[in-house]
Amino acid sequence: MHCSRCFDKYHYGCLNISTTKFDIFSSEFKAKWICPSCRCKEPKRDNINTPIRPTSTLSNAQVYENVTLRTKSKSSSNCSCISADSIREIIRDELRSALNSQLLEIKNQISVFDQSLSFLSNEYDTIKKDMETQKKYLADLHKENEMLRTSTRDISLRLRQIDQQSRACNIEIQCVPEHRSENIVKLVQQLGKTINCPIKDEDVYYSSR
Repeated sequence: MHCSRCFDKYHYGCLNISTTKFDIFSSEFKAKWICPSCRCKEPKRDNINTPIRPTSTLSNAQVYENVTLRTKSKSSSNCSCISADSIREIIRDELRSALNSQLLEIKNQISVFDQSLSFLSNEYDTIKKDMETQKKYLADLHKENEMLRTSTRDISLRLRQIDQQSRACNIEIQCVPEHRSENIVKLVQQLGKTINCPIKDEDVYYSSR
């Protein structure tokens, strides 16, 4: 329905007009139709000839009970009618409220994600620093290990040389029968007498088979 004065559009369902009744309306009636908002603004006339509305007719509150009404300022009329602009404004408010709620939730999620990312970044920096410290420690251990290997090699070589030098004055005697409870020092002294080479006790530093 198009108002012939304010040119606003209304759905006949919001005006509590059935489809059958709407189809009965003539084109002339629709062209001259005035919306409830504009009709409320008309000056009051003498209503002597106005027929009494049947009691079964729905009141304005019942007619528009399925329409959300906006609170008007005190300067506006007391008519409970609602225009298309008001409906559009209500829809805008509802959409704005829904979008604000969704945006707030997204903002909170982004904030939590940012905190998690900062925590992971700090943990990564800590782990990286620890790895660098461990890497340096391993390098020092490797260097120390190489030094110990070199020292061990030198000590082994020296011990071998000392052992060879200590054996320079040794005498090895072979093919001597072994007896139970024998005294090797006495045996060596007897061998010395046999070859006319006397050997004293202090001449023998160590003897073994």
